[in-house]
Amino acid sequence: MDALMRSVVNQFEQYVKLSKKTPPEVLTSISSIEDPERLADTIAAHLSLKVEEKQ
Repeated sequence: MDALMRSVVNQFEQYVKLSKKTPPEVLTSISSIEDPERLADTIAAHLSLKVEEKQ
């Protein structure tokens, strides 16, 4: 599970670098999350998607 979470965080880092809407400071809080559900919810909240797509 840890490897998968690291992979998701790495992908999100790439997203943040390309996105102009997501502040880079988000990465600091994301990297300290240890609960997979909370990590997924937090990342989803910062994606530029419609609510229906986030669910």
